[in-house]
Amino acid sequence: MKTRMPIPLSQIPLNPIVIIADPNTIFTKIIAMKWKERGFDVVIITTIRNSTYLNNNGIFVLSVQDYEGPFWGSIRLSANIVLGHLEAAIRLPKTKQQKSYLMKGGTVAVPDSEIMAFKWFTYGFAISRLARRLKPQFVYGMQALLHSFAVSLCGNVPKVIFPFGGDIYEYANQSRYVGTLMANSLRRVDLVLPSAKSSVKYLIERFDLVPNKVKAISWGVDGKLFYPRSAAEKNVLKEKYRIDPNKKVIVNVRRFNLAWGSQIVLDVFMEIAARDKNTHFIIIPGQKENIDDAIRAIDEAGLQKSFTVFTEYLDLASYAEVISSADIFVSFMLKKDMRSASILQATACGCVPILSAQDEYGEMINEGFKAILVPFGDKKSAEQGILRYLQDEPLMLEVRINNLEYIEKLEVMDELVDEMLTTILPSYSVTTTEFSH
Repeated sequence: MKTRMPIPLSQIPLNPIVIIADPNTIFTKIIAMKWKERGFDVVIITTIRNSTYLNNNGIFVLSVQDYEGPFWGSIRLSANIVLGHLEAAIRLPKTKQQKSYLMKGGTVAVPDSEIMAFKWFTYGFAISRLARRLKPQFVYGMQALLHSFAVSLCGNVPKVIFPFGGDIYEYANQSRYVGTLMANSLRRVDLVLPSAKSSVKYLIERFDLVPNKVKAISWGVDGKLFYPRSAAEKNVLKEKYRIDPNKKVIVNVRRFNLAWGSQIVLDVFMEIAARDKNTHFIIIPGQKENIDDAIRAIDEAGLQKSFTVFTEYLDLASYAEVISSADIFVSFMLKKDMRSASILQATACGCVPILSAQDEYGEMINEGFKAILVPFGDKKSAEQGILRYLQDEPLMLEVRINNLEYIEKLEVMDELVDEMLTTILPSYSVTTTEFSH
């Protein structure tokens, strides 16, 4: 096998934007490309092995293990061997009782949140040391549980955290150790930039943060990928994905996991499909066990022709096509949510929403967004919401037009990326895409 050689740091331009994140997630790829398009060099630091490369777009990805040195490497490796055995011991199959609890919106106590936090604690010193050697414009950590500690050690440059949601709402409250580590780390960074307005007050109060360091900035929607299709274009997409062009299409835009409402989605979709043969339902991937259970239930009910179930994750362009083929979308998330990119993307494609009554969706409604909101875990209300749209074409058209205007006014990704940059780097100029070093 050919040996992979780390990129010498001398080959990486100084003063890049440094992102500490998993380089394989769509969020990381999107923000890295957007910053690259604005003339910045971008370096992603990750703990994922064998991910060092220089891609065609000139974004460097560095595996921290290649640069951490023997001292910190041996300490981290020793700690992670012990932690690996502990992690394996506590990751037991979920019982039926736990599954039922999850379906009702509960959280099974997950002691491995402490394992995760401590594992990232052992990486934090090496990650921050590597970031400082690059003399970055700023350091941007994606996910507070995993990366806030490393970001907090990155020295006298702007230090930014983007919280995902579960990290601040769930993991931070699972143990005193995790909550304390996260709070101390967040207090040491310069900016916390959640996507949700509804999370700002919580972040300030829960982690005792200075109010002016917390600002909600949505990521918006990339209108080049997510946009409304004409009736003819939608029919072409339906045929491509083997969906009857004459049927109304309803899609669940969230990952198919119990805590994200997958059982409610399946039950409601199957109930309507059994009664209305003019509907078709799309389920995107999630936890394999849940997808397998859904396929089995659909087959047993003889509803295969009314469902498209994806078992493998789609690339972003294909995902945009699938969503664009739909008329109605749902998100019955049972956990507290941020301003979900999936919600904004489906809205930009012209689909009309039925959503669990999250605080953030209330904030969006206050801004002019329209949606049918249903109580958490309420299957009857969820079903009634879908039927209301199916039975009222004028309502669907009204919501569709209103929400497309909402996206155009408030959720244009490029404008929000520029707002993010000017918040982090006041010297950044939107008009010239230049900045002062």
